[in-house]
Amino acid sequence: MIRRYKAINISVFVLFILLGLALSTVAQELVVSEIMGIHSEERMLLLDVAKKYPVVKFLDINNASGDYLLTIEILDSSYHKDFIFDESIKSSLLKELDFVSDISVQQTSENLVNKLIVSLVLKPSFDSSIFKPKILSTKNNIVKISIVDSQAEITSLYNKAVSEQLAGNNIIAEELYKTIISKENNFYIARFNLAKVYLDQAKYNEAESTLLNLISELTSTSSDSLILLQAKNSLGFIYCLIGKPNEANNLFQEVLKVKPDFFETHYLIGVLNEKLKDIKNAKLSFKKAIELNPGGAEAYYHLGVLELIEKNKKDAFQYFNKVIEISPTSEIGKLSQNEIDKLNQKGSKKVL
Repeated sequence: MIRRYKAINISVFVLFILLGLALSTVAQELVVSEIMGIHSEERMLLLDVAKKYPVVKFLDINNASGDYLLTIEILDSSYHKDFIFDESIKSSLLKELDFVSDISVQQTSENLVNKLIVSLVLKPSFDSSIFKPKILSTKNNIVKISIVDSQAEITSLYNKAVSEQLAGNNIIAEELYKTIISKENNFYIARFNLAKVYLDQAKYNEAESTLLNLISELTSTSSDSLILLQAKNSLGFIYCLIGKPNEANNLFQEVLKVKPDFFETHYLIGVLNEKLKDIKNAKLSFKKAIELNPGGAEAYYHLGVLELIEKNKKDAFQYFNKVIEISPTSEIGKLSQNEIDKLNQKGSKKVL
């Protein structure tokens, strides 16, 4: 009888232990994450949390009234009593998250589960393919959420910048390249293209400064030899334009030491000699550029101009005609056609 009583007591004791563990588990499950604050840093969304890290769910990007809408559900969570999402917080978030035009936060309860919903209205100017929301880390009571794929964004911006530059929209291209460089300073081709945009706008000081910095950095890091050579060519061309022939020639010779068959350099040496009124050497340089790059319409045009100066009308006609053959609809093609028309008007019969 005593043994049976002890057995019952042990069973009851075990039952109480199991019940206690079950209640403890339930109590733990009832603990929800408290959102202490929401802020942004380096174009990422940060959640300050207490008690435990929440489960975060990203809903697909939907088109709502013509806007891209990204919804972030923060499950099993609630506001901390001292946290209030107000206009000052919203304004701060929008300033840092420059790809967002509006943001809202609301608390809901569904099937006894509390959750916060953060809704971001994304700017239509951004390519939707760059939005790849994911949790980067959960540590130090902070949930760090990345929303934009930075590399995809930079690629998208670069493609837009190149398109605008090719279309002649230099002001737009300039701003896009500046944005790219602010995000990734080592995007060397963007820095080189920005210098070319400055050059096209006759902003010689800005172009020179951009190229000097680029050349200095590429020389010290040996990162991209081709861009380095192109940068030296462009800087040399600027020196041609602003009356620094010695500096220009020094840069061109540096390039030829590394790449003797760089046709662009031979073409630019021709431009330099032309400005110095050294017609003989200018013609030799342009012919060398054509030898290395037979499709170089610009070199043919300069040769045509130089032949006109020496009154070799027949040779000039042939060079201008070659430009039209290579690039009939370009600006230099139109200039060549204009020269041919003038040549034909001066005589009773065509030159050829």
